[in-house]
Amino acid sequence: MAEIQRRYKSVLSKWLGGRKEFTLLYQATGDGCSAPVFHQKCNGKGPTVTLLYNTAGYVFGGYTSIPWTATAVTCAGCGRAASYPQATTTWYCTYCKTNRPQSHLSSTGQYSNDPTAFIFRLTDKKSFKPKCYRVKQAGNAVMQNSLYGPCFGSDLQPFTMTVSKTVSKTDNYFQGNGSLNVGTDYNMAGDDNTVFCGNNVQYTDIEVYKVTESESKLLADGAWRKTGQVNYEMLQSYIERFTPPEGSKVKAVNMLLLGAVGAGKSSFFNSINSVFQREITGLARSGSADRSLTTTYRRYRVRSHVTGDTLKMRFCDTRGLECNGGLDLVDLIAVIEGHVPDRFQFNPTVPINSDCTGYNSSPSPDDKIHCIAFVIDGTTVDVFPEKILHAIKSLQHRINTKGIPQVIILTKADKVCMEVQENVGDMFNSATIGDLVEQAGQLFGLPRSCVFPVKNYEDEVEVDKRVDMPLLLCLKQVLRFADDYLRDSMSSD
Repeated sequence: MAEIQRRYKSVLSKWLGGRKEFTLLYQATGDGCSAPVFHQKCNGKGPTVTLLYNTAGYVFGGYTSIPWTATAVTCAGCGRAASYPQATTTWYCTYCKTNRPQSHLSSTGQYSNDPTAFIFRLTDKKSFKPKCYRVKQAGNAVMQNSLYGPCFGSDLQPFTMTVSKTVSKTDNYFQGNGSLNVGTDYNMAGDDNTVFCGNNVQYTDIEVYKVTESESKLLADGAWRKTGQVNYEMLQSYIERFTPPEGSKVKAVNMLLLGAVGAGKSSFFNSINSVFQREITGLARSGSADRSLTTTYRRYRVRSHVTGDTLKMRFCDTRGLECNGGLDLVDLIAVIEGHVPDRFQFNPTVPINSDCTGYNSSPSPDDKIHCIAFVIDGTTVDVFPEKILHAIKSLQHRINTKGIPQVIILTKADKVCMEVQENVGDMFNSATIGDLVEQAGQLFGLPRSCVFPVKNYEDEVEVDKRVDMPLLLCLKQVLRFADDYLRDSMSSD
């Protein structure tokens, strides 16, 4: 059974003004793209959300608080009331005393008033770009018609009943046979069919979910992650006093940040730097782009605003991983083994080799990577790109034999859970975040203790200790893991 994605839940709940649960009522791929079946499964079930997925990579749909209902069906031959269409392709009119095809049925649509209704777009060409469009003609918010699927005014009417009652799936999609004319009954603020859904009515699936009020997702019996008696000052002090083990020949621990483009690698470093500078900083280039904004290999250092000392830790930032292009396995191994110097300029067409300018052919323990952090956008765990996951698995296969510790940093965790979005201090009390940590750990084959949900500084202009705490807890564990790795390396020499 399909389950609505966490990121969709979060934004839909936000638009609906509260914490909501979504229960699947109807799915075209499992139930058939059929108006009678839609009404059979969805009529009288209360508020619903309809999700439409098309071949252009858009996810869009509509919400109504009005229950779907059946309207009177009549015989097109005599105009008298007919029985609701059943599974056969023909039906018998008791008045005409004739077997007629389903196409000889008619039903007059009835509009329902719903001032709370809206249509929406969640993804644009597979990119998460949610946008909500509120109803402007509330009296025409939804159209009830027994021969149609879900209809949102005259704007969005995905499918109607065919002679065979079911819209057949061809080339892995259902060809929409209704209408798409956004802006008629909903306020599109200048957006048209193309902006809304790519003007594409080839549906890979259609889902309808019942919407109900949700109980709080905060755990009543305590946190999913116990942090003991640790507090902000203790964490900050531990990190500021940390030094690599004596005899390791390492001046500072090197932490490699790896992740897909837009996952928040550079923003994570900027957030850590902000914690210790006590003001929002932006040393590493970050932002939103289709291709990686990082073009050079950088080893960033952080200085404590309190002590004036530099942390015994370097944050190593690389190009983002991409489905087509980006850093490859050869380059990554070269970075991990310490052959790549600070400020090395990547060449997207030529892998790193010993002939490259600045190549370090004799790296010391201080040049090598001591911990790898996979930086993952928490809103994408449900739909993590297969190509990038395959690249990460290939890398893990290579580095597992080296014993290099690995962690997962889940950025944008606040966007997955409304409670955390409202109060970052509830990060470790959220059952939703706990489930997300479990899922991410299973995806990368790492234990929950190696998965750290965080919120990077994005909208803020001042630092906030509630944002700092998950960042500091993550950093402390990375230092512990790196320390264990270095001590183990020393004992095996």
